[in-house]
Amino acid sequence: MISRSADVASRVLYHWTRPRDVESILAHGLRDSTYEPRGVHLSEHPTLHPHPGDVRITVYLPMELDISRWINPIELPGARDYVIPEGVLRVHARLEGPESSP
Repeated sequence: MISRSADVASRVLYHWTRPRDVESILAHGLRDSTYEPRGVHLSEHPTLHPHPGDVRITVYLPMELDISRWINPIELPGARDYVIPEGVLRVHARLEGPESSP
């Protein structure tokens, strides 16, 4: 998905998390997972992977940032997923949320 904010095109991805983690994420950024593949797991689809009670963080990345090298090697049906290093997101991402799962 592409979003336009203040005439800047952005790629929109989504991250699902527990409500208790939202404040830390919005204050300090997303963190790499502790499981393989390591990185921050993001999806192109806004409702694809929530667990009951999870909330969604919307992640905006600049269109010029090539994220193709971070496509998740584990195929999941329904949408492309990415595993992007937290350091890349710390520099390039703008976060919004949370939104409750549907």
